[in-house]
Amino acid sequence: MDAGESLPAAKLRQIVYGRLRFITKLLGVKFFVRFFLAYLVEDCLNAVLSLIRGRWSVLQAYWQGWSDYLEGLSALRKERAGYPA
Repeated sequence: MDAGESLPAAKLRQIVYGRLRFITKLLGVKFFVRFFLAYLVEDCLNAVLSLIRGRWSVLQAYWQGWSDYLEGLSALRKERAGYPA
């Protein structure tokens, strides 16, 4: 069962954004790349399934979660630079 079947679209959007934000702020490069690619593949597969099933709100939640992340990426990088190594 994919996440979109049991969560409201607004919550799914927050989860998609939140986990990307978390790995950007806290993980080192090695683990960041691993998790980022895993999330990208997982979210793309779930988005394709949502498209096939006609679950437009779920598809939109994935899209908006990634869009929110990409829009705030420069601010997250600046915030990360302020953390001690």
